[in-house]
Amino acid sequence: MLTRRKRLLFLLAYVALCLLEFYAESLLPEQPTLRLFAKPALLTALSLYFSLETRKQRSRQTRLFQTALAFAWLGDVLLMRRDGFLSGLGAFLVMQVLYTLVFWKKPKHANAGAVVGIVGYAVLVFLNCQPGLGNLLLPVLVYLAVVVAMAFAAFSRRGHVSVASFRFVAVGAGLFVLSDSFIALTRFGSGPLVLDWLVMPTYAAAQYLIVEGVLGELRDSHHRNFGKV
Repeated sequence: MLTRRKRLLFLLAYVALCLLEFYAESLLPEQPTLRLFAKPALLTALSLYFSLETRKQRSRQTRLFQTALAFAWLGDVLLMRRDGFLSGLGAFLVMQVLYTLVFWKKPKHANAGAVVGIVGYAVLVFLNCQPGLGNLLLPVLVYLAVVVAMAFAAFSRRGHVSVASFRFVAVGAGLFVLSDSFIALTRFGSGPLVLDWLVMPTYAAAQYLIVEGVLGELRDSHHRNFGKV
């Protein structure tokens, strides 16, 4: 596992990549080449970070999560194409299913407030977007259901993992729901254009927090097992 100093250096590098992507997408749209590098670089960096942190701790969970990150990278690449929305949605659907499998624990707490809030927000977003979905209604509805399941799985970790690990993943899942809703509202609904500017910041933060939260669980497990030796 990496030292705290190296983790901090990675975070600073990741923030720099996020700023570069935001600059390329929002402030320099006439130069698409920069974005073609910057956007895929985010998940490439996170995948490398996760791989380095878990190189001596391979398990079904780490393999599933690494595969999920690969599909997230693929989704990012596909969504940069003008005709890539549906294929990109499919890649992110696989990622969400894998995240759900990685996160899921038998709930020790009801988490009723979080579940009601997420489901209620998802329903409101869907109702706002429904008139503009056309023949994409079913794929978007399926994806929405899986995103809600992923968020519920994130909250199911409460009591099974450390408070820090739980909060990282729970906040990351919440930001993911927001990021996806911003895409839906600006593409199909009546959301203000400013939401389009918030898609990548919330998405990039969500992915980092989820990675850090899962790594926190793995680090805690490693330390417990090491202490038994």
